[in-house]
Amino acid sequence: MIASTWFRRLGRSAPEDGMRAGRLTTVFRRALDSVTHWVERVSASGGPVKGTLAGLSGLLLLAGWTPEARAQSVDGVTVSPTSLALTELGSSSTVEKTYTVVLDTNPTADVTITVTNGDATAVDVDTDSGTSGNQSTLTFTAGGDGSGSGANGNWATAQTVTVRALNDADALAESFDLTHSATATGSTAPYHGITINPVAVTTTDAGHGVAVSKSSVSVAEND
Repeated sequence: MIASTWFRRLGRSAPEDGMRAGRLTTVFRRALDSVTHWVERVSASGGPVKGTLAGLSGLLLLAGWTPEARAQSVDGVTVSPTSLALTELGSSSTVEKTYTVVLDTNPTADVTITVTNGDATAVDVDTDSGTSGNQSTLTFTAGGDGSGSGANGNWATAQTVTVRALNDADALAESFDLTHSATATGSTAPYHGITINPVAVTTTDAGHGVAVSKSSVSVAEND
């Protein structure tokens, strides 16, 4: 029963314990469930399962398949940082800031992430500073180690999004989100429609006014 419980925990209980379960391939998930059900049936009938379970458990551990490893192999998108504070007409370090986006695992199909600007009058958003005009998409390709070199996809290579404060017509501070949506070349691919954290943006307004360098001016009359 101890081994049977271990298999149940490995296959199904991680989410209940507050851990994010790793996305298993369909084949492996079904195989693990089949083993679990077999263990439960044999255990209920009083059959000898101790030696077989020890062998199966050992193979999983040798392969690095532990509950901890499973929790770490979660499909997801890392956005960093998730908040930006900008200042209109500020210094170069406050008027413009960046954040990065990267996939956590190798996708089964190429993924396009679209950035939606929550207030186009307050900031410009650009996903590709090397291309003329503001771009709004990031493309991550599947395969290999994710480095983007040779035949490897670029899924593990962080891409940069640039956000720049605009001197708008009002004198108000703004707060809004930059949101993200993902589409994959296959609608059944794990990253298609996956939830992605937004980036919270706040801007400090430059204000309005007229600067006067002198309070009085003397003018000589023409004779």
